[in-house]
Formats: sequence, C-alpha cells, structure tokens
Amino acid sequence: PDVAGCAHRSILQCAMRLAEIGLYPNQRFGPYVIKRGDSATLDLGAGGWKAACLLSGVFTRVECHAVRDGEQFRTNHGHNPAVEHSQTTTSIKEDAPIVGFYAWFFRSDGGQEVRPVYISELRKIEKMSRGKAWATNWEAMARTKALKIACVEQAQGLPPDNPLVMAAAADENEWEHAGHEPNHATPEDRARALLDQRIGGAS
Repeated sequence: PDVAGCAHRSILQCAMRLAEIGLYPNQRFGPYVIKRGDSATLDLGAGGWKAACLLSGVFTRVECHAVRDGEQFRTNHGHNPAVEHSQTTTSIKEDAPIVGFYAWFFRSDGGQEVRPVYISELRKIEKMSRGKAWATNWEAMARTKALKIACVEQAQGLPPDNPLVMAAAADENEWEHAGHEPNHATPEDRARALLDQRIGGAS
C-alpha cells in the first residue's frame, strides 16, 4: 500500500527486476518494494538473498548467524571449510553484544563456504545509511547486510544471467552508493559494475 502513490515507472522497474531474478515480493522476509521519495525501490532483504542463492543452482542452503560476546567461534578454511560456534545460554539470555555474523553456504556439489562478517564492516554500512531502520531494528538490519556482503562475494565469477548475479545488480542501495543511475543501465551493466567494486564499499 505504501508504494501505491509512487511513480508507475519505478514500480514497473522493481517488478521487472524481480522477474529477471525469478523472485516476487514478500513483505515478511523479503524482497521488499519500498517507497523512497516518490519512487519505488527494491530491497532484497534476507529472504530475497537466500532465495537468489537457491535459484543460482550453486547452493542448496544458506544460513546467517550472529556471534555474541563470550561465545566461542572459529572458522576453518581450505578444502573443507567448517564452523565451530558454541552458543551459550548466558550470552543469549543476557542479550550480550553482537560482535559479528557469519554466512554459511552449502553448495550443490557438497562443498561449503563460510564468510565471517565483522562488526566493523557493518558499522561502516550503518554510518552511510540514510534510513531509520538501523535505529529501530539493528540486529535484523545487520544480519541482512552481512548476508548481502557474503552473497555479493559468492556471485563473483558466475555468469551475468545467473540469478545471484542479477540479484546483486538489482539491489538499488548498492547501485546508488556506486554513484550510478540504475534506470539507465542494463542488468548486465549493473552486474559488471557491482561485482568490480570492493565489497567494503557496500551500503
């Protein structure tokens, strides 16, 4: 309902970008169509990123977990990546501060990929954000951005028409931060430009 008064062209563009990826709006988990000014814009949300990973054909499952102060966390990289994360009842009950997140990708070939996302990375994104959602729901925003960082990295090297690459290209927050205008770029142009950026510049 909030986007009903948006420019019709912007609503159509969001619908077309979601169709390119193979997604549809989900107001609970994402992707979301959000009103910004007079325009409708696309925010994939955690649900959108996870769905894009599955549609890519590369992954069968994706998880994203918070690590809180006092918990034991270690990742093993190499040929057999693994995660050791010991959550404690105390850290959860006492709402211990979050010190980072990690995205865990389960590949269709049986392999795994783990990407820790540190609190310093998320604070930079929060600082650059112009929205109010960080103030009202910090953990959900941080989790989504952590997943987004990891997914954009996983998209590198995939064909431009892969759904995960298309998802990275469709995310307007990324594109606007890059200083480009999404309305005048093809999906392939957006994909190439986004994947050439350093992930630390994500917004």
